[in-house]
Amino acid sequence: MKNLVFVADAHIENNARDVHSFRNFLKEISATTQTLAILGDLFNLWIAKKRLEQDYHSEIIDQLRVLKMNGMKLIYIEGNRDFHIKHCYQGDPFDTVSGDECAEEFDGKRFYLHHGDGVNVNDRSYRLWRRFAKSNAVWRLFNSFPLSAEAAIARNVEKLLKGSNIKHKSSFPYDKCKQFAEDVLKKGFDIAVIGHLHKAESFAFTINGGKKFLYSLPAWKNDKKYLLFEPGGEGRFVDFLS
Repeated sequence: MKNLVFVADAHIENNARDVHSFRNFLKEISATTQTLAILGDLFNLWIAKKRLEQDYHSEIIDQLRVLKMNGMKLIYIEGNRDFHIKHCYQGDPFDTVSGDECAEEFDGKRFYLHHGDGVNVNDRSYRLWRRFAKSNAVWRLFNSFPLSAEAAIARNVEKLLKGSNIKHKSSFPYDKCKQFAEDVLKKGFDIAVIGHLHKAESFAFTINGGKKFLYSLPAWKNDKKYLLFEPGGEGRFVDFLS
């Protein structure tokens, strides 16, 4: 059995350094990884339409295709900067795409995967924005526009998201994370993994007599770290140094 790897919040932009770094990461883990789970916001903005796919999107997606062709399982959980990824990329390159949550089995343990943007229930403005922006009605309206209008909307949304949610990004919601984890882990999961909060943290719980864990992923964009599970071991955060 090979490894299980988690990464989140790469926020890759049209920047050669970002693309080069993430492609090298994918190449490095290729020989030792059974499953790669990307928990959202791979790109700074990702609207799942082929005609909006730019060269830097394609470079990363093509590298993911190579991993899949070589037998790696690929999971994607949509983040707050992702829109309708399942519509376009389930099956190519991802085996599984979820707009909310996903369960995965590894080494005899049940994993619960979530982007993490639902953890802080006090962030009401974001929750309203998510419900609106990801609605089917908005998606149908967006698809009615010509390419030039779609591209302009995408640029404006990307600018809007860059300066959003400052209040709730300023501190880590420890209490909300613990409550979220306890609620999830009581449902029979052994480990919960989330992104979005941009900080590497781990919490251990004893529930129904068993030891269980929550892992919060760091933002790849900032830290170049990922979460690694090797067969028979607990999760650990690993620095990507290449």
